[in-house]
Amino acid sequence: MHSVKHANVTLTASTLKTVPDVSVGVSFALNGNGMTFLSLRKQRPCTDNSHESHKTILAYALFASISRDLRNTPADLVKTRCTAVHPSFTEGIFGISWSTQNNLTSVRKTLSKVFKLLVPGHSSFYRTYEILSSILGQKAKREEFETAAKEISASIAKHVDVFVVGKVNLGDDPKVKLMEVLEVACKHLVVENKNGKMMTKTKAGDKMPNALYVSGWKQALVQIYICQASCDLSEQAGDMLMLADASVIGKTLRQLGDEKRVKVFVERKLSTVNATTVLAYTFLAHGLLPAELVVKFASEAPTASALGKVLVGTLA
Repeated sequence: MHSVKHANVTLTASTLKTVPDVSVGVSFALNGNGMTFLSLRKQRPCTDNSHESHKTILAYALFASISRDLRNTPADLVKTRCTAVHPSFTEGIFGISWSTQNNLTSVRKTLSKVFKLLVPGHSSFYRTYEILSSILGQKAKREEFETAAKEISASIAKHVDVFVVGKVNLGDDPKVKLMEVLEVACKHLVVENKNGKMMTKTKAGDKMPNALYVSGWKQALVQIYICQASCDLSEQAGDMLMLADASVIGKTLRQLGDEKRVKVFVERKLSTVNATTVLAYTFLAHGLLPAELVVKFASEAPTASALGKVLVGTLA
């Protein structure tokens, strides 16, 4: 794994030759609302009308605009080679990830386009913010939009993490290659820090019956395991996993957390591959984790057995 920094952006990259493409992710701090994020992904009403909710709507508007710009038309696809775009939000960090062709040129081009759109206060985003607000059954507020834009801009101006993982050739001197990519991309990242408040981690809300309280890369790991082991389609909601079937909570989760059952999963699904790099790619490619937390996971590089202990400790 290699890392470089330019201005307020840190770019980290890891090579994984067993996949056909490259996943790229950017992330920044966001004091948002997990249930609003989930409602936006599901396109269903949400009663929360807090300031944190409005910030989440604007952050999601950034994702929606980036997704549209990267792959909305056949011409866009030809230019960007981008096949998927996902949002993620946990531990007070909002992420946008996408998959593209397996070369640094495609990484540079798509990253530059994304950076160009990371301007929360631009007037073009207000219309998207209005549409998303109406989907939630809420009324868009110009004052909330402007305040949220200032705060998100301040967060982006402070620091942005970028993670690249996949089948990419970094050359003989990876840091030189990565710095070339980052310097070009950063020319498009023009964010004014208008003295907005810096973001902090999301506060936990009321306990919910179908929620599993877990965050960070442990949340992404548990989400993959639950889906594989019980076919329950859990959804990310900030620092919670919302389970489709509330009956899964309790006895069923304890059964899933049984040491013997987890051991079989680890031996069959994790021990046979480079678990750290493959999971880092999966977290990013499937939009399960923001770039900053994927970097943290890859840096910690937990062994397959350690990952098993996390599953047992979380579910048992």
